Amino acid sequence: MEEKHAESHKELRTAGFMTTLANTTKMYVGISFISGAKSISQAGLYGSIVGFLYVIIINAYTVWLMVKARNRFKNQKVVDIGDLSGILFGEASRGYMKAFLAINNTLFISVYVLFLGT
Repeated sequence: MEEKHAESHKELRTAGFMTTLANTTKMYVGISFISGAKSISQAGLYGSIVGFLYVIIINAYTVWLMVKARNRFKNQKVVDIGDLSGILFGEASRGYMKAFLAINNTLFISVYVLFLGT
């Protein structure tokens, strides 16, 4: 019974190609591309390379942790990080996580406007 439940939610847990491409572009390429010239001017070429490598390692590690957490709860319905928060920390945390994500995405958009505007 649990196996059928997990299979029925597999489509909800798996993002499509375009969604994955958009998220990857937004998070990993977008900010790095926009802020690259500024960081090189402030830290120098070698300092920026070290900084970029550090950020890449931290990002890869956090993505690995999220995939590992999602796979740990594959028998439960986990569609987004709000669902995972509800499972891990209780249903009260779901609202806080969704608010945090809305604020976070608003700040991403603000940074894009700031860098592209200047």
